[in-house]
Amino acid sequence: MLEREILTPREAAYIRLEMQSRLGVIPRLRNGILLKNWKAGPMKGCPRLPSVIASMIERGLVEVRQLDPSQPSRAYFTSLGIASITAAIQNSRVFPPDRYGHLVRELLHDVAD
Repeated sequence: MLEREILTPREAAYIRLEMQSRLGVIPRLRNGILLKNWKAGPMKGCPRLPSVIASMIERGLVEVRQLDPSQPSRAYFTSLGIASITAAIQNSRVFPPDRYGHLVRELLHDVAD
């Protein structure tokens, strides 16, 4: 595995935060991470990039896309990003299976909609 494919602890923590189940809704990696937009100023309408997302963009783990102009932008995982998360979920301390089993099912068992 290449050195750049390994998630940093900060990236893993951010992904854990964004991919945890909330109010019974199970997030999926394929749906990306929702980004907030700037509401005013010269960047109005552009996505606000947390520093951890900017770092993952630089490393080629995610790309920012807006599929529908009426919806906010999302950070979608690239194939390198998916490979990095797949490697990270092998470590149960990074992604505990009782809380992130949905990621295991999505990545390792290729559950389709």
